[in-house]
Amino acid sequence: MIKKLLLLSILLCNIMVAKPITITTGEWQPWISETLKEDGVAIDIVKSIFESQGLETKFEFYPWKRAYNLAKNGKVDATAIWYKNRERKNDFLISKPIFSTQDVIIYKKGEKIIFNTLADLKKYKVALTRGYSYGQEIDDMVKTNQIKVKWVNSDLLALKQIEKRNNFDIFICAKSVAKSLIADNFKNSTIFKFYPKSTKNNPLFFMVSKKVKNGEKLITAFNKGLKEFKSKGLIKKMIDNSFQGKYK
Repeated sequence: MIKKLLLLSILLCNIMVAKPITITTGEWQPWISETLKEDGVAIDIVKSIFESQGLETKFEFYPWKRAYNLAKNGKVDATAIWYKNRERKNDFLISKPIFSTQDVIIYKKGEKIIFNTLADLKKYKVALTRGYSYGQEIDDMVKTNQIKVKWVNSDLLALKQIEKRNNFDIFICAKSVAKSLIADNFKNSTIFKFYPKSTKNNPLFFMVSKKVKNGEKLITAFNKGLKEFKSKGLIKKMIDNSFQGKYK
């Protein structure tokens, strides 16, 4: 045990002498945004975890697809935060789960939507945001053309199109994200309906490309700090603070 701790200490020291860890991310309110304090609670969590391990971080904001590709190709050290799927597991070293969000179906008031299983999605034209994963099952249904998809460039754009009753039936989005966007951008929130049954409960992760030289060390350091934060209830406390508006 002592040898393992000594080895971990040596590994961390090797990282600490290097430049700050560069991490790509993107706009995803209420969890991540350049308009929020500390860039939002999700970024604050990742940054604080690394700080607890004596490591400095630097966050760069991009559209999500570019944030993903920069990290995938090893142009930066890592990216945060993401759902896990088969493709990402192939390209990245992935941390232990940080926290979870709930994906739901959103549609315009007055529309009749029935959703019991994922197979029911085949009946609708579904808006999905480019660069996102919606869980392995839905991702596979999209790739095999089992779902009619309308791709949008952002969650906000999809919601604006719902308001206008555009060319899709439903939109899948993290419930917390949609509620935040609706509250901040629409005068009449009652036009949006949330289907009571969720499509998936999604854990979120920190990812390091397998092309990054110190990738294993970064994941080891992050997981160590994450375990400590969870054992002290700090993740829950920070998320509770976010919902109380302390990052606005």
